Amino acid sequence: MEAVLTDDQIRDNVATNVRRLLRLRGWSQDQLAAAIGEEQSKISRICNARNMIAGGTLFRIAEALDASADRILAPPPEAVLATKSGKSRLSA
Repeated sequence: MEAVLTDDQIRDNVATNVRRLLRLRGWSQDQLAAAIGEEQSKISRICNARNMIAGGTLFRIAEALDASADRILAPPPEAVLATKSGKSRLSA
């Protein structure tokens, strides 16, 4: 049975993954905001885990960053590696 994620974990996953995807593409929050028709302040709140992402925003961000919604919601790769190695997810 899969573990159920808390709202805080989901916000943290989304924030970490969106920041990572922005870095990989060399994009700023402003560029992402323009690409999806949102204010930069909204992207900032998502990237800083202050807001829960809405479904429509999730799919627009995923499309703009050429990623799946699942990839954005999933635990970041470093968290998965830390969990598999037996370390606490928080220490990753």
